[in-house]
Amino acid sequence: MIKFNLINSYTENLFFFVSNLSEFHFSCRKEYNEEWQKIFGKINKEEAKLLGKFRVVLKKHGFNKDGVYLGVLIFTSSENQKLESLEKILSARDFALVKETLKKFEPKFKQIYKKNKIDEWIKIQTEILESDRIQNAIKEMVLLLGAKLSSNRINIHLLGFMSPNKLAAGGANLGPHDITLEMPVNRIETWIGEWGVFVALHELAHLMFENSKAKNILSRKVKAASIKNIKNIKPQRDPYNLMKELIIELCAPSGYICEKNSKNIKPLSEILVTNLGDKLKEFEKYKKGQPVSCSCLLSYIVWQTYPLVSLYVNKKKSIDSDFIDSLLKILEAGA
Repeated sequence: MIKFNLINSYTENLFFFVSNLSEFHFSCRKEYNEEWQKIFGKINKEEAKLLGKFRVVLKKHGFNKDGVYLGVLIFTSSENQKLESLEKILSARDFALVKETLKKFEPKFKQIYKKNKIDEWIKIQTEILESDRIQNAIKEMVLLLGAKLSSNRINIHLLGFMSPNKLAAGGANLGPHDITLEMPVNRIETWIGEWGVFVALHELAHLMFENSKAKNILSRKVKAASIKNIKNIKPQRDPYNLMKELIIELCAPSGYICEKNSKNIKPLSEILVTNLGDKLKEFEKYKKGQPVSCSCLLSYIVWQTYPLVSLYVNKKKSIDSDFIDSLLKILEAGA
């Protein structure tokens, strides 16, 4: 059984807030920034200039760099050592800039930080995560991926956001024991809480994948693959990372395993099949070599492969060469 430790940290939420405002990476959520600015007003020129400098520092220590992503130190250090941990790897100038930026935007952050709402999510989601069905979903993901768990204890760092549409988001850029989970503080409902748990399982699957048979098979298979139209998928990924994201999505959140173990929300009918016609149009555009949305394309492929995944899960089979070949055949369409 995996134990989950859900965390609500003021400093982590402040860092997330300011780094998201800087939009230093394509994964930053622009819709959060729009909603936040409805509360505290537009960013002025002085603030924008400071964010620009902060963005440069973050990019130097980004997700895909050889150095340490700054968020790792912020999220994995004790509360009273989070900022000090950055001093060890940053130049004096960059460290001073980070401190200045966080201090400058802290008054705005205090207007949007809802500690009590995040605490509510912790209460709701702790109960869901401890349920037998979620623990069963984890076992099924382990078996499907042919994985070894890197830890029997995972820290989930909760981050609050505001959005009229988005239900949850997450990240797995903090190492083998920690993930981030973004939850709306303007909507507290049990079914959204369960969807957030499934998003957390998606990030957990990313951690599992790094020690899995699926990774070894994919690494071997993708070398001979010819995904001609991959350049038209936005945002762009190389074949290996595109396939990896697809495999993780087949586990969670919209994959069969979450559907099988859900209670308050049905990912297949309520999320995946929503606007399926539009997703089909994206797939047809993809086959013709036209630009397409990665999220729409992968959603359509997940829907296409529900029978395949359900067969493997219910027969307790792990991903093998035939499984990977089936996915590649879909992505090679139009080649």
